[in-house]
Parts: sequence; structure tokens; C-alpha cells
Amino acid sequence: MSIVEVSAQTRDWISPPPMNSNFVEPKSMLETTIAYVRDIIPKIGLMLLASFVLLPFLFGYLTQNRDQAALINNFSAVTGLAAAAASTQDLSPLPSEPFAPGTASGYMSIPAIGLQQVIVEGTGADQTRKGPGHMAGTSGFGQAGNAVVIGRRLAYGGPFLRLNQLKAGDKIEISTIQGTSTYVVDPKLPAIESGALSASTDNRLTLVTSTPPIAAVGLTTVTASLVGKPFIDFPQAPSWTAVHPLGNTGHPLPVLALMVLSLILVFESLRFVARTFTKSVTWMIGLPIVLATGIALSHVLDMLLPPSL
Repeated sequence: MSIVEVSAQTRDWISPPPMNSNFVEPKSMLETTIAYVRDIIPKIGLMLLASFVLLPFLFGYLTQNRDQAALINNFSAVTGLAAAAASTQDLSPLPSEPFAPGTASGYMSIPAIGLQQVIVEGTGADQTRKGPGHMAGTSGFGQAGNAVVIGRRLAYGGPFLRLNQLKAGDKIEISTIQGTSTYVVDPKLPAIESGALSASTDNRLTLVTSTPPIAAVGLTTVTASLVGKPFIDFPQAPSWTAVHPLGNTGHPLPVLALMVLSLILVFESLRFVARTFTKSVTWMIGLPIVLATGIALSHVLDMLLPPSL
């Protein structure tokens, strides 16, 4: 054996084996994290967008009708007790404390724009998704002073969508446990120095919604004068509990963060299910979970929006 042959054999022996062409070098933790974030962010963004549109704008009309039906039953029961005591000296139907937030406080009819809605007590997002809300700290309907009602412009059926179409002389009727009060739209009513949502020396109704309809950066207001003498006052919710029509109802950002984490958990769970079961089983298990998460997320997102949108 020649020296050249031995050298060739030695070289072959110490040379590394040929690399597998299918071998993939493992990614670092940073690369793995970046890839995961790129994968999950579009899904979360799509879910957030769907939740924002789903309940308030697509199904909001249906949920608002359901809530209005429940409020009508509640309001009918209360006014029935008041009507039974109307011909007596019994004043027990008059509340001794303010209406609880979310309960019916009146029934409003505006023939000029075809509006008939039960008014709820309170102007937070939870209240105005049920119907127009009576603002805390303002007068009761048919009573002395300025009664303020805030309604949504687009979301949840948009009961105040056509509010800007009201003109001088249009009538607004509001029924309460004290009876029915008539207001007449009067754009020439003197402005209240401290703002349209503040107390007034005259007896008026102020209807408020957002403008423009989508952006909701300003307010559209309609003022109307009370016809006749006011009713006896009874306690109203204090002004410090009021929610401004362009404000929001609390601090939902921590809840939103938890919801995003829940979405990540849902997506990861569905990945596991998809690897373990068939596609049909994955849909059966995953669809109800995704819908329930989307509805819950929609309520949280709604808290970030003005209650007059």
C-alpha cells in the first residue's frame, strides 16, 4: 500500500460524515418568539375587529329590541301600580330614592321621527345599549328644570340616528309613573351658561347624541320646552354618578388585556384540538368557544367607546 493511499484513507476516516440535506438548524428562542407573535397578532386583530363590529352594529338592533321588551314589562308593572293609586291619596308609587341604573324611568314617543323607546336610568355603556338613558344629576321627566336624555347614534339600533331631523314645533311625549308630559322642540331656548347638560331655570328636555355618526367627537343636542305645569319632584341620582355622552364607563383596559390573553389561550387550545381530533370535531368544539369569547370581548370593547355612539 502506498503512502498516498494510506493518507487518503486517513483523511476519509477523520472527515465528518456528509450532512443530511433535510437537516434544519434549530431556531433561537428570540426567533421562535418573533415567529409566534407574527402568527398570533393577525388572528387577535381579526378577532378584535370582528368583536367590535359583531355585537354593537350587526346584532345590536336585535339585542336592543330584546332589552326594550324586558324594560316595557318592567315599566308597565310600575305604572300599573301608580295608576291604581291615582284616584286616591296614596303617594307610595312615587319613589323615595332614585331609580336604580338600568331600570325603566320613562317611555318616550317622538312621532316626527318615528321613535318609541323606553328610557333607562343612567348613561353608561351598559345602560345606553338598552335604550336612551336619563342622565344622573338632571331633573326627572315632567319635573322642574332640565331633564337630559342621551341616546346612541349608530350602535345598538341607533335610536337617536335621526335626532338632528327634529325641527321647531315637533312634539315629544314622555310617560312616567306621574303621568304623561309633553315637550315642544324649541331651538330658540336660551343656552345654559354652564352647558347644555346642566341645570336650568326653565323647564326643558335636552336630547343628546354624538356627531358625526361614526367619529363621535362632538354632540348633537335638541332642546324642548315643557308644556304645562311640572310634576312634584322626587329624588334623582346624584350628578357625580353621571357618565358624559363622550366619555366611557370605567377602566376596561386591564379587562381588555385579560381578554387578549384569553384569546391566545383559546387559539392554542384549538391548535391542540386540531392536532388531536378531526376537522368536524374541531369545529364543534371550537366554534361555540370562539363565539362566546367574541361576545364577551365585544362588551369590553364597547366600554371603550362613547355611550352615545
